[in-house]
Amino acid sequence: MRGEWTSLKLRPSTLDPQILAQLCEHLRKGLSAREACRRAGLSISLFRRWIHLSGFKGPGSEYRRFLDIINGARASAKARGYRSRRG
Repeated sequence: MRGEWTSLKLRPSTLDPQILAQLCEHLRKGLSAREACRRAGLSISLFRRWIHLSGFKGPGSEYRRFLDIINGARASAKARGYRSRRG
């Protein structure tokens, strides 16, 4: 999944590749979404909004790709034995 975030176009002023990379890194370590967002400098409300929008957009949308990347990071944490801590 690494590198997939470089082409996302979700509010580039807020979600740049570095922020998403940090967010995924924290999620892979098993941190909650709230804590991962805090550490990456992203608001939890914006994170949740993008996930919400992924349900209304088509499979090829940036929001859906964002959700896929986030879910991949969470799955990686689970596979490595970290407890899933959503928040």
